[in-house]
Amino acid sequence: MSTPDGDTLNGSLSVDVTTGAKPATAFSAQLQGRLAALVKPYLPAAAGPLAVSVKAKGRLEGSALEVAALNAQIDREGKGLLAAIDVAQPLGLDLNTQKVHATDAAAVCGSRALG
Repeated sequence: MSTPDGDTLNGSLSVDVTTGAKPATAFSAQLQGRLAALVKPYLPAAAGPLAVSVKAKGRLEGSALEVAALNAQIDREGKGLLAAIDVAQPLGLDLNTQKVHATDAAAVCGSRALG
């Protein structure tokens, strides 16, 4: 999809909904885009056009969200990294308590980078 101001978003999104006694939604996404104007009102400073890349995979069951994989990066177009996050192991989030837990508490959960 694209906007007249030069914003674009391309990629794939897959959603698998299971109904019944324990409804659940599994999802995966691979998106790339260029944000030229859509985020301007939400940024504290002018960053210029941003290149965005997101790969995610997870599952929502009731109030439990599991993020099995997540890699996201935002670059200033032509000026390098603005921010990145990479999840190294599955993470769970209880949406009721807003608590996050890792599958292996002794292992590294992920990494982030700021440019």
